[in-house]
Amino acid sequence: MKKQISITRTLLQILLYAVLLVGIYQVGSAQTAVSLSVQVDPKITVIGDDAHGIPSGLTNILVKSRWQGNQQEWGYMHVAPSFEYATLNPELPAYKRYAVEVGYTFNQLFLEHLEAGLYIDYGILDRGLAKRGFGAGAVLGYEFFNGFKGIATLQFVDRQDFEILYNIKSSFKHSVQVGFEINILDTDPANWKRF
Repeated sequence: MKKQISITRTLLQILLYAVLLVGIYQVGSAQTAVSLSVQVDPKITVIGDDAHGIPSGLTNILVKSRWQGNQQEWGYMHVAPSFEYATLNPELPAYKRYAVEVGYTFNQLFLEHLEAGLYIDYGILDRGLAKRGFGAGAVLGYEFFNGFKGIATLQFVDRQDFEILYNIKSSFKHSVQVGFEINILDTDPANWKRF
């Protein structure tokens, strides 16, 4: 059984690498914007999580650099390296996750300036011992003015650190992040006049 899980995980890794390579090529050869986003988990920051022994006021920050591809009929493809840092328990190692995502953002929706996207990612989770794993998510954004968006992300991450720290079987856990995204490079001349 364990060998089959290992083979399945290896096949998923190969598939994700192939998707990432195609995505990087597509975005790299047809890049129109690069943005930087900073998001926090409002639940951890404001309320905490009593069920898991996480007090309020701790840090959980997600930073991404999103590389946007050319506009298509319904939206655009993107690739984004990301870093997440959280002090979930002051007595344990900090949660650090480095990942690369590939996804598609729909921006030709029923409401102008609204964007909705989906992505998958693959990364390394480090809490004293590094583990590789998958993640996925959905992003909702609203462009308040050219180059500045408010965003919310629902992310699912394979929390393999649970096996190491709590002797609990790893599983996908979700979190919600809110924050902003700002364009740091826009190569589309049509957008320059809007600044």
